[in-house]
Amino acid sequence: MGAAPQRAGAGVRLVARGPPLAAMRRHGVHARSPRGDFTARPHATDDPGEVGPAWDESAQTATTTVCAYCGAGCALTLRVQDNEIVEVTSPHDSPVTHGDLRIKGRFGHQHVQNRG
Repeated sequence: MGAAPQRAGAGVRLVARGPPLAAMRRHGVHARSPRGDFTARPHATDDPGEVGPAWDESAQTATTTVCAYCGAGCALTLRVQDNEIVEVTSPHDSPVTHGDLRIKGRFGHQHVQNRG
């Protein structure tokens, strides 16, 4: 689940415990793909505090904007908490995206926040 975004350049952080955490740290995350199988090594921890603030929807604001990565004009909704973007989505009624986002639109906020 974190291998494809990691491979695309996103800073992925996974939370796990016990044997799954040990396996991710030792072997990485293996993905099977029609384009070829691969292994990624995202950051894995047992401390949820390492991956960002606790999710608190009442402390979040939502801002609608347009992705600037390409000329498609994808509509984005940015959810911000504690002055950090915590989620990027696209409206389901968007005529361009129909609720889906390309990889740069979905994970580009990490570049804005200098993560990765």
